[in-house]
Amino acid sequence: MDFFGSVQGYFSQLGDYFKIGTSLLMAFFMSIGQIIAPLTANRNALFDKWSTSDKFSSSYCVEMKKDPNKDFVVLNLADIQLKDKELYDDSWDFAKATIKYEITKTKPDLITLTGDNAWGMLTYIELCKEIDSYGIPWAPVMGNHDVNNTPSEFWCAYQFTQTENCLFKFGPKDMGFGNYIINITENGKIIHSLFMMDTHSNAFDTKESKINAGSDGDTSGYDHLWANQLEWYEWAVKGIKETAGKTVESSVFMHIPTVEYADYYADYYDADKDCWKPEYAGTCFGVNHEPVCSPKGNNGFFDLCKKLGSTKNIVVGHDHVNCSSMLVDGIRLSYGLKCGSGCYWEPEMNGGSTLTISSDGKAEFSHVPFNIFNLSDIMSSGLFTIKATLHSGSEEVADIPLSAFYDGEKFAIDITVSLSGLNIEMRIIYRDGQLITLIPSLRGYYITSNQDLNDLMSQYGPDEINSTLGFMFYNTSDKKHLGTETVKIYGKEYRVEKYEFQPLSGDKYIAKYYFDDNKFEKIEFEYEGEEKAMFELNELYPYADSDMFEIPAGYIDMTGIMNSRMADNSLQEAA
Repeated sequence: MDFFGSVQGYFSQLGDYFKIGTSLLMAFFMSIGQIIAPLTANRNALFDKWSTSDKFSSSYCVEMKKDPNKDFVVLNLADIQLKDKELYDDSWDFAKATIKYEITKTKPDLITLTGDNAWGMLTYIELCKEIDSYGIPWAPVMGNHDVNNTPSEFWCAYQFTQTENCLFKFGPKDMGFGNYIINITENGKIIHSLFMMDTHSNAFDTKESKINAGSDGDTSGYDHLWANQLEWYEWAVKGIKETAGKTVESSVFMHIPTVEYADYYADYYDADKDCWKPEYAGTCFGVNHEPVCSPKGNNGFFDLCKKLGSTKNIVVGHDHVNCSSMLVDGIRLSYGLKCGSGCYWEPEMNGGSTLTISSDGKAEFSHVPFNIFNLSDIMSSGLFTIKATLHSGSEEVADIPLSAFYDGEKFAIDITVSLSGLNIEMRIIYRDGQLITLIPSLRGYYITSNQDLNDLMSQYGPDEINSTLGFMFYNTSDKKHLGTETVKIYGKEYRVEKYEFQPLSGDKYIAKYYFDDNKFEKIEFEYEGEEKAMFELNELYPYADSDMFEIPAGYIDMTGIMNSRMADNSLQEAA
C-alpha cells in the first residue's frame, strides 16, 4: 500500500468533512430566524376548528382555476428525503436537476409532494426555497420521516406556511399536520377535488387508541389515517357533492399506502414471470422492487372511498423502489416516482408522476421518469456535466481531456491548449451574452469583444451548439441511419450504430455510436471523409455546479491587455 497516498487521502477526506461542517454551520446561522420562528408560533391559531356538525362551504377549500383551453397538470414529487450534509455534495445537485427536469417536461399547474420531503432543518428550508422559486403553486403532505433531525413535525409543517406559493394548511386539530382540500374549478364549477392527508408516522409513535391493529392484534409497523380523518373526508366529499349538485371526482395524496396496495399487487402481479397477469395487464403498469410497507391493520379508508364514489386516484410515496399503478374496483392505487437519490433509490425509478385533469374532471395518472442512463433525458434536462476524452486521429494532437458544463443558456468548457510547448489550462464560459476565458495559471480572465463574439456566435451560436451536442449524444432527429454492426475493442464487444449527420453549419459528419448493452460509451466521427476522432465518454450526469459559470474571486481582468496584444498581432500580419 502507498503509505503517503493513504495519508494524503486521509487528510483530503478530513478537508472535505471540514468544508461540509463549516458550510452547515454557516447555513445554520444564516437560517436562524426560520429555525426559531416555529418554536415561538401560536399553534392553536394555525389549526382549523372543525366538527362533523359544521356546514360545509366551498370557501373551506383552496380553489385553483383551470384554463378551459388545456388540461390541468399536477406534478407529484415523492420522497426527496435528503440529509443536511447532502446539501453540499452531488445529492442536492441531482435532486434539483430532477426537479427542474420534471417541471420543464410537464409544465405543471400544481406541484404536490407526498411526504418524506427532507431529513433535516437546513434541507427543509432549502427544499422549500427551491420548490417555491419556480413560482408554481405547490401542496405537500407529511411523511413518516419528516420529523427526523428536526425539532418536530409541526416545525416542518410551519416552514411550508412561510413561502409565497405553497398552499399547505394545517387543517383540523388532532388529525396530524396538513389535512386540506384543493378544488379545481372551471368556469366557476368544481370539476375535481384533491385531498391532501397526513398518514402520520410509525404506529408506536401514535396513541394506542388510534392504531389500526392487525388481525392478530399487532400494533407495530406503520400508522395510517385516523378515524376522525375518515369522518372529515366523508364530510367534505358529501359537502362538495351538495355544493356542485353531483358527485365530484377526486384524488387523494398521502404518504403511506393502504393495505390494499399489498393485497392487490400480490393478486395482480405474477412474481414468477415478473409481469402483470394477462387479465390486469391492460389497466396496470409499473412494478414493485420491494415489499409494500403498509400498516398491519385495515382502517377501512379504501372501502369508504368505494362507498362514496368520489375518489378515483390514491397517490402515495414511502416505498422508494415501487412504482406500480393498479386499477382496483374503479380506483387507481399508484405510487409516485421517487425524486432524487436520498436515502435509497434506483436510477430507473427516479423522476416524478403526473395527474392530468381534463375539463370533465377525469384524471389520468402517469409516470415521468428521469433516467440518468437515458441520454435523451439528460440532454433535454438543460442541466448536465460531461467529462470525456477526445482521441484525435491526427499525429499532431494527443489525447485531449474535456469537461463541459451546461445550464440552460450558460455553458462552460475546460480544455488544455499547447502554446510554444507549454500546456495551459483554460475554461471558456458563455453566460449573459458574454464569452469569458479563464486562465488559472495567471489567475486572470478576459472577455471576448462584442464584435468577435458576434462573429463567433453567428457561426457557432446556441442553436448550433445544441444541434451539435444533440448529434454527439444521440439525441437528434436530423440524422440518417446507415446501419448497425458489432465490433470488439480490446476484447469488449460493442453494438455500433452508424449515422450521417449534418449540423446547421452545413458540414457533414459520419458518426459511429458505441453501446455496451444499452449504455452509450463512445463516438467515432469522421469529418468530410478525412479527419477522424474518437470521443470517449467518461462521465455524464444531470447536474452542473453553479460555480462552473462564475469568475473565481481574486482573478484579474486581463481584457484590455489581451485586446491590445490581439490588435498588435493584427497590425503585424497586415504589415
